[in-house]
Amino acid sequence: MQEYIRRLTNLTTRFRGHLERDSRVEVVGQQVFSLVCFKLKINNNLEGDRMTKALCEYINHSQKLCITYAQCNGMSICRFSISHQLSLEKETDESYEILSGLIDEFLQKSQEDQYSREILFKAGGGIVGSPALTTQSTIRSTASFASLSPRNVSPSRSIGGSFPPSPKK
Repeated sequence: MQEYIRRLTNLTTRFRGHLERDSRVEVVGQQVFSLVCFKLKINNNLEGDRMTKALCEYINHSQKLCITYAQCNGMSICRFSISHQLSLEKETDESYEILSGLIDEFLQKSQEDQYSREILFKAGGGIVGSPALTTQSTIRSTASFASLSPRNVSPSRSIGGSFPPSPKK
C-alpha cells in the first residue's frame, strides 16, 4: 500500500511540475496525495474565476479528461487527480499534453468573435465544448490500457472515464 501511495504521489508531482511550467495556469495550494489544483492566470479575479469554471466545463465536455470544479475561499479551481493503480509516467505526460491542448482551444475560442461570451458562457452553466467529442484521437497504446482492455471491446468503449452514448430522443 505504501508503494502504491508513493507511486501515485510521484506521478501527481510530475503532473504538477508540468502545470508549474505552464504560464497560462497557476497551481493553487499544496499537493495532497494524488490531487493537484490549478486555475487560469487572469489578472481580474472575477473574470479569472469565471474563466476557470468555464475551462473545467469545457474540459469535461470534451470527454478527453475528467476534471472536478471546486470553490475554495471564494476562488474557482480545477482539481485533477491520478488514482488508477496502473497509471504510468507516460500516461501522466499524455494527460498534461491533452490538458494543454484543451486550454489552448478554450482560450482561443474565448477570444474569437464567433464565440461571443453569451455563447461560450451560456445561461444555465453550459459551455460550448471541444469539437472533438471522442477520445479516439487521444488514446495511445500504453501498458496499463492494454492490460485492462477486454479483447472484444473497441478502445473507445473500454477506456475509463468515457461516457455512454446519449439515449435517442
